[in-house]
Amino acid sequence: MSSDQSKNQPRSQSKERRLTLALLVLTALAAGSCLFALTFWNRESPQDNGISELGLKTHKVELNQATWEEIALLPEIGPERARDIVEYRDKNGPYLTVAELTNVPGIGPFILSQIEDHLRCSLPSSESAPVPQPRKSTEDGIPNPSRP
Repeated sequence: MSSDQSKNQPRSQSKERRLTLALLVLTALAAGSCLFALTFWNRESPQDNGISELGLKTHKVELNQATWEEIALLPEIGPERARDIVEYRDKNGPYLTVAELTNVPGIGPFILSQIEDHLRCSLPSSESAPVPQPRKSTEDGIPNPSRP
């Protein structure tokens, strides 16, 4: 074997090793990318609590019958505001209109505009239930149910 051939043999083995290493790295990167893509596409959205966006668009929450958990799923509401909405309803009787939600602390015109399309407000249909009377307003325009 000549000295030229012995010099080329380690060099070709080195090239083969580098090529093999490069192929392994590229394969690992491709597999990682595929795994990331599958994980990203199959993950649930943070807002997904059993009601899809389409479900929220087609299903309206009944304001006078919904639990705080159902109300909490509405945009901009969350658990604390939902509890406040139900507490107001329990204390003052059924809501007469969706707009009455602005009487609940923390719910103003902006939040009302975000949720009003997701709500409906029907009065209870029980024969024994009294018909609610419109709430009296104070001088500042805020309803006060205890005022004669």
